[in-house]
Amino acid sequence: MVGRSTRRGAARGCGSDTFWDIWLAHEPTLRRLCASIYRGRPDDAEDLLRASMARAWDWWHTDGPMVMNPGAWLHELTRNVSLTHRRNERRRQQLLAIGYGRSGDDDEPIEEAVHRRHLLARAMQEIDRLQPSLREPFIAFALYGHSQTDIAQTFGLTVTAVGQRIQRARQILAAALGDEGRSAEPDGSDRSDGADRSGRSGRSDRSGWSSVVGPLLDEIAWHLKDTCVIQVKLQTGGTLEYHAVFEQGLGRRKQRIQTLEAYVARHERGWRRRFELANLLIAENRHKEAEKHLRLVLELQPRHLPSSLRLGQMLVLLRRHDEAVAVYQAARDLATAAATRHHLEGLIERAHSGVVFPQYATAQRAEHLQRAVDAFRAAIAVEPKNLSHYHELALTYETWGKPVQALEAYDAALRVDANDVFALARSYNPLTAQGLHHLVLPRLERAVELDPNYTYALKLLVDRRANMGMVRGAEGRRTLALARRLVERNPDSADAMDAFTRYFDFRCEFDHAVGLWRDFLVRNPDNAKAWTFYGTALERADQRDAAVEAYIRSHALDPGWLDAYWRGLPVLIATGRHDEARRWAYELAERLPNHWDACSRIGEHLLLLGESPDTALAYSRRAVELAPDIEVSWRCYGDLLLRAGRPAEALDAFRRAWEIVQRSTGSDVLWSRMQMGCALKALGRRDEAIEVLREFEQLARARSAFDPYYEYLVGRAKMEMDDFAGAERAFRRSFKAGAWFARYALDELKQRREQHLTERDEQGADES
Repeated sequence: MVGRSTRRGAARGCGSDTFWDIWLAHEPTLRRLCASIYRGRPDDAEDLLRASMARAWDWWHTDGPMVMNPGAWLHELTRNVSLTHRRNERRRQQLLAIGYGRSGDDDEPIEEAVHRRHLLARAMQEIDRLQPSLREPFIAFALYGHSQTDIAQTFGLTVTAVGQRIQRARQILAAALGDEGRSAEPDGSDRSDGADRSGRSGRSDRSGWSSVVGPLLDEIAWHLKDTCVIQVKLQTGGTLEYHAVFEQGLGRRKQRIQTLEAYVARHERGWRRRFELANLLIAENRHKEAEKHLRLVLELQPRHLPSSLRLGQMLVLLRRHDEAVAVYQAARDLATAAATRHHLEGLIERAHSGVVFPQYATAQRAEHLQRAVDAFRAAIAVEPKNLSHYHELALTYETWGKPVQALEAYDAALRVDANDVFALARSYNPLTAQGLHHLVLPRLERAVELDPNYTYALKLLVDRRANMGMVRGAEGRRTLALARRLVERNPDSADAMDAFTRYFDFRCEFDHAVGLWRDFLVRNPDNAKAWTFYGTALERADQRDAAVEAYIRSHALDPGWLDAYWRGLPVLIATGRHDEARRWAYELAERLPNHWDACSRIGEHLLLLGESPDTALAYSRRAVELAPDIEVSWRCYGDLLLRAGRPAEALDAFRRAWEIVQRSTGSDVLWSRMQMGCALKALGRRDEAIEVLREFEQLARARSAFDPYYEYLVGRAKMEMDDFAGAERAFRRSFKAGAWFARYALDELKQRREQHLTERDEQGADES
């Protein structure tokens, strides 16, 4: 991977003397980089420096002739070596964590524990690599314990075909695990053909599996908490979509619900089965019935904390915050453990705050969010190994609009357990907000590797791969396979369909994406998320008027869904719906007065709506105060200052943004550097501006091999330098590679070119 980004320019000498001269010239800078990566760990920093030197020497003979900027090449190589080191470090921590995992034994020798962990990782990787036609029936049978009959009905196959597919998957897994994966049958036969003629719903038959593979599958099944996208009906008429996690398996729900309903009818005090029934009803979107059973469980067992947590969560989703607070308070008053009391206090305060989850809020009351943070931190102090405290702390920070603190909480959870799937996936948003895109893909890949069925992680992984232009060739086929798996498992989830259609968006097949969304909305007409995503699909297909109606429909169905504001406001303004846009902007300001991103967007939109610059800048300045460590908050503030005719102040803001980028190891956000060039141009300092823009172009070009977005940035730089032909070529390359938004840049380029010609003609007329 390293080297592709800097293979530009004329050939140069690549002998050993040349290499060592270059290395010695850049070694002090690289040593400082390694020290910043392993802050406080000098030995590790020195190891990283030596490993980078060895890697650079290995690659110099092939890459050297094409390296135009050796310093940038060595910096990028060292950064990638550090990522490899960190991944290996996490793996070592995973292998040595003997106590983690149900199949572990406190007396197990370390060699056996390490070997078992290695086999577990290999087994999970091989299961994920199976083609979907084999993987899904195999997972349903071997991990979730479904019968062949049920699997056949689910996938529209014959029972014989299901058995054959399960058998083929088992053979592939056994071959991958070598001798330990083979069955211990005396005659060498494998009786594990998946036969389950009894049709029972319990754990699938393990006969024929080796003594190693059976326990491995049990441990994998234990790690895979079932997840399900639930649909919550709201009083506004819309449907709220939420990714719920369940401790129990959700397989064969309808049959199990019938069995459990019969049981609780006969045994009214059977609270354990009633709790299981309530969870299954939630997964089936029968929330009123689930609430009734959860309240009965709490009458019978007031101290049953899982029932309190599940009921409180459901009431928050239904926006019945006061009732949720009452449920949490009752549980807190009965709890004896200090950490549990702190955790419940945090949930109480968050329910008071008016937020539901990130990108969703009926209001935002900062004082309650601060109390929630304090409570979750107190719980962590008492129980530093309990991941749920870290998760709730991070989610609270996310809903508050504090990505730096949210990422710190997720990273703390990963230090407790490097395989925490929730933290690996959920850290996507705070990483993206800080421009740490290089960490996003490895974390999502790891999360999906650990739990191939975790819907939220899979959705984000497909999103990220599509955004990076991985929609063609072998990488494109894998992206499409992941997207199809997501939709097959969640056919009525707007998030799943959004990931699936994003693949077609980045192939510029916009009409196909619009058609998919129309079909989805026929089946799910009240899904507010779906209407928002449909509006985006229409916008990309250049149907802006229809997109506006879709956004308005989404907002009417669920005003708490903030993405409708995020995406809809620019289109309302562009189509001349200024009165509605102004109302939406002030609604957003009322809902999220302390969210930096909301304040930043409000300022931008108010300026576009013709409000006074001082009014717009007040909101943008508030965003900077709320998020002084976020590059984009300073950049957006500078952009508004520039448009308000205050280029000197804008230049200061852009410089602050660029300082944040340079302080953040691995950040690849470059936009503020180009904006500095624009501010310098506005100040009449053209020579300085051209120098900054050329540096920006070089940085963007070095990254364009990995992501079509950077080719788009090359075009922006060339347009600012009045190289319109070069800008057009860059925009077209970017658009061809999947960056659909480059189409709008081509329209802007046409206007800029005409404006430039007009100004040149006027200048010539004045001189004459």
